[in-house]
Order: sequence, then C-alpha cells, then structure tokens
Amino acid sequence: ALCQCLFTAVSLRLAKSLKWIDFPGVTREGLRAVFPLPLLFVGNAVTGLWGTKTLSIPMFTVLRRSNILFTMLLESWLLGYTFSTKLKASVGFIMMGSLLATILDVQFDAFGYAATLLNNVFTSCGGVLTKMKLNKLSDGNGGSGVITSNDEKVTENVKSTLSNMWGLMYFNALCGAP
Repeated sequence: ALCQCLFTAVSLRLAKSLKWIDFPGVTREGLRAVFPLPLLFVGNAVTGLWGTKTLSIPMFTVLRRSNILFTMLLESWLLGYTFSTKLKASVGFIMMGSLLATILDVQFDAFGYAATLLNNVFTSCGGVLTKMKLNKLSDGNGGSGVITSNDEKVTENVKSTLSNMWGLMYFNALCGAP
C-alpha cells in the first residue's frame, strides 16, 4: 500500500511536470478536502491483507463479490441512483452464487470473513465517496456540504482539487502514504 501511494504520487507529479496532466498545487485546504478517502484506502488495504491471509484465495474472491451489492446500495442511498431490474437481478444471481459457494466452505474462519466483508465496505465507501467528491460541483453550490468556507480563495482551491480526478488521486496518495 505504501509503494502504491508513493508510485502514484511520483508518477502523477512526473506527468504534471511533463505537462501531460494538470492538477492544483498542494495546499492544506486541498489535503483536507480529500479526507476521509486516505483513511478508507488504508482500511481497504489492511482488511484486504487480513482477508487474504486468513482465507483461501477462491473463498476471498467469492466473498469480495458482495462488494457489488454494497456499492449499489450506497449509490442508491447517497447518490440517488436507480438501477434497472435486469441489473438488480444480475447482482442477485451473483450474490446467490457467492452464498452457495460459502455455505460449503470447509475451512470456516469468522475473522477472515469479517475482514473481507469490512474490505468490501471500505472499497464501496471509497468508490462512492470519490464519485461524490468528483461530482460535488455539478449543482453549482458545492454539492453536499464539504465546501462550507466563506473565504473565496480557500473555496476555489478546494473546488479545483475536488473537480480534478488527477488532483484527487495525487492528494489521496500523499495523505495515504504516511
């Protein structure tokens, strides 16, 4: 996870210096704007490692499929997304297959199951929160309330950080590395 954060930060900084991409400079407000994404990334990495340590790779893979359902539920609840009946049925079949595969698990490990389900929660929350942050400016007033400062300079800096995918990735990598 540390290597991923460092590689991401160095790669994005190099791409910026070569003028392939652009994102805002590092500021305290920009770093604050990406939270809690770095915490979700670290939680995702730690619980993923715990899950793979305690479960077989096939069982870990089967349990990770529930991430699709978690993400759908969060997107529906927080972002107001609606999904077609065909998509809901497809996710239902995926979940049924996962449940059938786990019922016959000979080496049941409650800690491994819990770590993997937590891994799914961190992954889903990170993905949905990233969408929320990237879409924050679509309504023109700063979206769902992270941008609350009356200081125009701070607000514009935070807006530029949240409206730029590269900046969000860069700031997330910087905050996730420590």
